[in-house]
Amino acid sequence: MRSYGSGTVFHDKNKNKFIARIIIGTTDNGTYRYKSKSGKNERELKQWLKLQQKAILLGKYDEPVTIDTIPSIATKINDDKHAMNVIKDSTYGRHKATIQIISDSNLADIPIKDVTQADLTQFYVSLTNYSQSTISKVCRIVRQAYRHAVLNDMVTKNIAEAITTPKSRKQNKKVLAFTLEQQRQFIDDIQQAQQPYRTMLLLSMFTGMRMGEISALNRRDVNLSSRTISVTKTVTRDEHGNVKIGDTAKTDAGTRTIDLNQSAFAIINSYISNTKNKKFLFTTNRGDGVINTCTVNAEFKKYAPPGFSQHCLRHTFATRCIESGMPVKVLSNILGHSSIKITLDTYCDVFEAYSREHISNADKYMSDNGLSVQI
Repeated sequence: MRSYGSGTVFHDKNKNKFIARIIIGTTDNGTYRYKSKSGKNERELKQWLKLQQKAILLGKYDEPVTIDTIPSIATKINDDKHAMNVIKDSTYGRHKATIQIISDSNLADIPIKDVTQADLTQFYVSLTNYSQSTISKVCRIVRQAYRHAVLNDMVTKNIAEAITTPKSRKQNKKVLAFTLEQQRQFIDDIQQAQQPYRTMLLLSMFTGMRMGEISALNRRDVNLSSRTISVTKTVTRDEHGNVKIGDTAKTDAGTRTIDLNQSAFAIINSYISNTKNKKFLFTTNRGDGVINTCTVNAEFKKYAPPGFSQHCLRHTFATRCIESGMPVKVLSNILGHSSIKITLDTYCDVFEAYSREHISNADKYMSDNGLSVQI
């Protein structure tokens, strides 16, 4: 028999939503009174239902009860930053996905004030099967939640600061770039690809642009007179995961002007000369939509060796630049990296390989100028 506080979560096929419903009393004629909440996330609705039932058990139904957990605090911080335009839609969505990892863990239903160092350590141990990048993001959000909790007197101590970020069990994937022979073969094979994919892929190979940046280009971004491309936007996803053109580049450093080399200029000039003006430079076959980077990647794999993704074209460009002796600061600016450290870390193997060549050159220079020592 149903009673006060009874509740359930079910899926409404017509509305394509989950609905949580709880009995909160009866009317004068004896029928039940309900409180309901609907949404797309079944887990969140189950959590909402638990909170309502707890409020009824405490006799405080008219005073909404909230449980300050690590994921609930992290969600509030993320929501507030998004509302204040501190973070973009794409960042907001990525943070939500990271917070979901915490929500799926043993920490989900423990009030932050009751979380012990052992609880947090156990959670960190469970993260070791994720990539190091994911682990770092999760730990950063946990520490942020604790700083918020300390400032708002939810806890007296930030126990997260005392726990070391765990190390991933996964091996780091090395940056893949085409060898010279693979690049030559790809250039030959890609000529068979349909437009606009052929131009998009070759443009990435000869400019180092991210595919999202290429997909977001419009005709005004390309200046054939000065032989430059202005990067101001990128393809991203909104808070619901839908593909869209962002208002800005990926980062502040991502907003840049790229000087086109001879090959890149020939590629884009030929494409523009044979294409009608459209809202975007590259659009779907119907000409009315943004091309998803996943679609470009699928086309890329038809012509590339196994084990490569289209992002390797950006790495191939960078590798050729390093091999030619380009200074790291210049390369970092071209790629739109926010710091030289990112460039050095990403391409450390390539830089190390060519540092030996530079040492040999320096050694020859000193020897030619009588500066070598014979013992």
